[in-house]
Amino acid sequence: MYRAEVDQRQLAGPRGQSWLWAPSAALLTAVYLTAQVLMPEFLPGDLSVLVLQPVLWVLVALISFIIWRYGLRAQPRPSAGILTRSLIVGLFQIGAWLLAGFAFGFGLSPYGHDPSVMLGNALFAGTALIGMEMARACIVVSLAKRSPSLALAAGAGLLTLLSIPAGQFGSLVDAPGLLRFSGEVLLPTLSQNLLASILALAAGPTAALLYRGLIVSFEWLFPILPDLQWIAAAFVGTMPAALGMLAVEEHLTRLRGDQIREEGDRARVPGAWLLAAVVSVTLLFFNAGGFGYRPTLIVGPSMRPTFDTGDIVVTAPVSPETLQVGDVIRFRTEEGSIVHRVKGVQRDEADLVFITRGDGNNVDDPAVLPEQIEGRMVLLIPKVGWPALAMRKLLELLL
Repeated sequence: MYRAEVDQRQLAGPRGQSWLWAPSAALLTAVYLTAQVLMPEFLPGDLSVLVLQPVLWVLVALISFIIWRYGLRAQPRPSAGILTRSLIVGLFQIGAWLLAGFAFGFGLSPYGHDPSVMLGNALFAGTALIGMEMARACIVVSLAKRSPSLALAAGAGLLTLLSIPAGQFGSLVDAPGLLRFSGEVLLPTLSQNLLASILALAAGPTAALLYRGLIVSFEWLFPILPDLQWIAAAFVGTMPAALGMLAVEEHLTRLRGDQIREEGDRARVPGAWLLAAVVSVTLLFFNAGGFGYRPTLIVGPSMRPTFDTGDIVVTAPVSPETLQVGDVIRFRTEEGSIVHRVKGVQRDEADLVFITRGDGNNVDDPAVLPEQIEGRMVLLIPKVGWPALAMRKLLELLL
């Protein structure tokens, strides 16, 4: 049984309040069915997503807030420790996705990224997030009066089902579809909702909003997302949430036992998680070309001894006409992007043709055309890509 950071005398308060989970659960279910079943039949997509669904989610949030504020007399109090861990675990989840994407590749986000489209996405996703987390807090705290285990099962199970678009259940027609759905959708969604329910039970909706808000922002607003096979997606989607549960439980256990440590000793591990997540987010923008520079993780021996496995080569956009023999460039091929050295520059009628070769190879690459060139090396960062390589090796063992 999970033990939350709630005054146990309060949780054992009037059992009559335990029915207050029902209005929020009913509202969530009604909004889901309306949005997934009724609206597609009768309303244009933009009107549904940008107007009516946000209105419904605001209604869920308001009613759940009223229940939370005036109906539940026993409420968990948010603490700095839980809120900090909520933020760190959310960043850690994003960092794990980015490391996996950096090792295995990214794909374009399915959502548009024009400013007006992003504003609409933020409105839809933000209202849904607030409505869900306010309702979740009412459900888990209300049911915790009967059983914390029941509260977590209800909060995680119901919110998982209502977080998955109805269309995705259509893939459950055969064993491969079931495996893919379980790995890419069900397991990550369930684990994240279980952690969010634990946070809501421990510290109310604010903690769950911090954690889920980071993940939702990443999924809806970032221009590229990791392109992973289903089992890799399952591992990366569930592992940070599992570690987050351990971190939260460790914190609550320490509080319950009144065990006091030095603040500096406690902060080192979370601080390392935060640093890793921030670095990973920065790498994402680099990899997307957001700053005009792009990193390439060296994974093979073709450029030895100049570069070694785990090094990161940063390239900047370049005009092909300015390239010279000896420059290290990044160029596209059918197999992906490659970083090799220019060994010769030729003119084929009106076009330039570049002859490249890895420093560790004894055969030239196929001729490289100007439109294939993505940039010229401006910086080498030795060995810092080893975490991404380690995750790649681990995920390859699971595939």
